[in-house]
Amino acid sequence: MEKILGPDWILPWGVSILFAIQELVRGGFQVSGTEKISFGSSAITNRASLFLGLFAIPISIIATLFIGIYGVPLGFVFTYVTILCYMHFRKVV
Repeated sequence: MEKILGPDWILPWGVSILFAIQELVRGGFQVSGTEKISFGSSAITNRASLFLGLFAIPISIIATLFIGIYGVPLGFVFTYVTILCYMHFRKVV
């Protein structure tokens, strides 16, 4: 694998896979947010974006303390999935 990625590649494969999952979930978050805005629910999307900013980094830091480098993408995946659930199940008033 060193010939493909180079000799300085230090991230384990699991972290790379988790980052790929994180990007897929982030894409779902963006699509869902855009859909909510197009249907006139921009308040939910604004609130979800605020939650993302407030929780993703602290959760990633805490997860990193317990499980190492795997905690960074897992913290973001957890936050994105939680916010997607919030956006999906939140009633529009």
